[in-house]
Amino acid sequence: MQAAGRHYLIIGGGCYGSYYVRQLLAARARGLVDFAGLRVLDRDPACQVAQAYAGAADVEVVVSGWEEAGALVFKHRRRWGGDHLVPAPIAPHIAWEWLRRQLVADGVAAERVRALPWSGEAPSLPFAQVVRDGTLVLSHAPGMCPVNCVEPRRCPLTSSWRDWELRDTLLIEHAQGRVTADRLLTLVCRHAVYGVGTIPLREVLDAYDRLRSWAEDGVRVAIATVSACHGIVDGLEIAAAAGVDRG
Repeated sequence: MQAAGRHYLIIGGGCYGSYYVRQLLAARARGLVDFAGLRVLDRDPACQVAQAYAGAADVEVVVSGWEEAGALVFKHRRRWGGDHLVPAPIAPHIAWEWLRRQLVADGVAAERVRALPWSGEAPSLPFAQVVRDGTLVLSHAPGMCPVNCVEPRRCPLTSSWRDWELRDTLLIEHAQGRVTADRLLTLVCRHAVYGVGTIPLREVLDAYDRLRSWAEDGVRVAIATVSACHGIVDGLEIAAAAGVDRG
């Protein structure tokens, strides 16, 4: 049973967000999880969730763009620090964008912060592809996963015990020098209840504190959001502040 004071911060108030709201409320009714309320992020104050749960005391629609919402997380870090993020499967790399934006908001000159595309070989996995502007998309899954797979210890595709954990794979790749960055930050999404994966917001806040502590001297950081089987990796390169010699 999870703490009753906790909220879930759900990305998107459309079909995915509505599904997550239903699943979480049903799980609470069955005694599988406990929480104080659900916060749903959407640009549209009349989104699907807002219409379906109008007047519900424990479902709040927070009107904000997904990428801009990171500012709210950092503004309310003391109050929201124990909450959990529920990312949308179609969202961009939200955590990476939140960390990048917050660096600039906290005074790191924008010209010092740039995206660091993946370069070199991708890890040897069943699926590993560099897409768009250098984002690395990864999967340990040996085929098409069942819808809303909860990534159990026994893989439903192989019918064998799952012997992988993507976070560990990336840590090994970084330790062996195959990740083109000085540092690696990983944010792990785990299933809270069936079909609902969550990331503790404390992990996002802690990742930012580490990133901010490295910024003065300059650093290249690979930032990964992963589940047990799937993940996405983007990088940030922060140039050293004026007068700081990294050598």
